Amino acid sequence: MNGPKEHPSSEDRTTNKLQVTVAQLGSRRHYLVPRVLAQQGALLQFVTDLWCPELLARSRVAQTVLRNLGTRFEAVFSRRDDDVPDKLVHHFPVFAWQYLKRKARARQQGDVYQAYCWGGKRFCELASRVLPASTNAVYAFTSAAQELFEAARARKMLCVLDHASGFVTIEQELYNEQWRRYPDWGNPRETTEGLLAYADRQRRELELADLVLVPSTFAKECLVRAGADPAKLAVLPLAFGTKNGTSPVRERRDGPLRVLFAARQALLKGLPDLVEAFKLLPKSHFIGRVVGINRLPKAVQSQWPCNLELVGEVNRKDMAQHYHWADVFVFPTVCDTFGFVILEAMSFGLPVISTPNCAASDIIRDKQDGFIVPVRSPDAIADKLTWFRESAQNCLEMGRNAYERAKEYTLDRYRERLIALLREEIARRDHSTR
Repeated sequence: MNGPKEHPSSEDRTTNKLQVTVAQLGSRRHYLVPRVLAQQGALLQFVTDLWCPELLARSRVAQTVLRNLGTRFEAVFSRRDDDVPDKLVHHFPVFAWQYLKRKARARQQGDVYQAYCWGGKRFCELASRVLPASTNAVYAFTSAAQELFEAARARKMLCVLDHASGFVTIEQELYNEQWRRYPDWGNPRETTEGLLAYADRQRRELELADLVLVPSTFAKECLVRAGADPAKLAVLPLAFGTKNGTSPVRERRDGPLRVLFAARQALLKGLPDLVEAFKLLPKSHFIGRVVGINRLPKAVQSQWPCNLELVGEVNRKDMAQHYHWADVFVFPTVCDTFGFVILEAMSFGLPVISTPNCAASDIIRDKQDGFIVPVRSPDAIADKLTWFRESAQNCLEMGRNAYERAKEYTLDRYRERLIALLREEIARRDHSTR
């Protein structure tokens, strides 16, 4: 995988055939974009930092050696997707190792965004060197697109920016608003030189992009708020494949209502609001589980509701038992551009209480699959939980609706929408240049 590969002739760029080069730093969304493009026959080249070729993935000797080196090295085996042929992949393992060390050092110094900026720029420089001439669309991700887009625009290629992550200064602002309300839950996020440089990269990439794909209406609103051109933005909800072949069979349960929360970040994902809601409810009527959070500040521990269990981090495969345990899923996030956990909970037949500050407003049909409540609204959360407790049959019906709704977010529909958006943009550009 070192050195240039043979590619279709540049004549393909003047036809309707998609010839997409995807540049992806890291394994974002488990290689969803290169996977669906490869399945469609539209992936010309996939450029990434680190890739595990099939021969290495199948080698028992390599597996033993890397496992003995520790979990960081064993993770190499997850850096692949069987639907993306090795022959289409170009990667930079030396850079991957350098970037890993830079991030570790930057975290110790308290400004990891400096490393993100260095990694994004260096990755783009490397990707630009191997960009095939027959590419008619370059697909890249926020913070790792700027220099690649500059090279692509010079060669008249379509630039598509995937902005699934939030705009950094907007997320910081929302976090600090939440922190000011709940200061015992952590520390404020400070504005560093690295963060400002990262925001500058994001703005420049938004300027260079011909098409910007966002996963939710909330994500779109954040980018407009940050100064993005609304005409460039298109909402493309992410794909989610339900693991359950049939709707989960749930029956009315006696006893308290079982409430589940799952996230790895407490303050930004609204856990303090759920805790305050629990304090408003009768302890004998509600029990809850918090999955994904290992530690709480001492000031929070002293006031923690006794009917709310802190489970800590669990493996993804073990999440099923918690979804089966629950009656309702609550995700009162302050900032999340999508929130896969919402669809995951719905796929297990759980109604969901969430906020507009994620994809909930796009996914959840209010009063059919669950409820949308305002951010930072413990009273509203308590009110909806009480409704579920007193309306057990309606709770089950909403869960069945949620299950059916989750099935709409399939890989096939995502692929169809993505391909359509790319074709539409290429056709528009071809028409405008005639």
